[in-house]
Amino acid sequence: MPYSPSTDIDTAMESAQSAASDWKDKVADTANQALDKAGELGRNLGNKIDESRAPAADMLEDAATRLHANAECIPGGDTTTGIAHRTADQMRATAQYVRENNLQRMWSDGADCVRRNPGSAILTALVGGFLLGRTLRSGRR
Repeated sequence: MPYSPSTDIDTAMESAQSAASDWKDKVADTANQALDKAGELGRNLGNKIDESRAPAADMLEDAATRLHANAECIPGGDTTTGIAHRTADQMRATAQYVRENNLQRMWSDGADCVRRNPGSAILTALVGGFLLGRTLRSGRR
């Protein structure tokens, strides 16, 4: 068979296409493995958080009980005492909510709240970020 440059080009093209297809498959497999690992890590984290809900709710409940018990001792009169009791009641309600709802439900409720009140959510995030930054910065000193 006589030499034909088009045969060499065809062979090179087939080889390049095969290599590209193999590379594409390897990239897709690696991406799928990474997604699977990320999903597993997310599920494990969610499970750990769900496991800690009861102890966190118990701590909130205990703090609410102590606040109710000591509300009369807080200086500032009836106004301050009333605020302390209302805060303790809210802490109890939060403890109950944490006990009754898993992480997925709490996340969904939080997202709904942000959609209904975007301005308040942004302000809360800014204040929270500022306070976290101050706390972290003061811890380094």
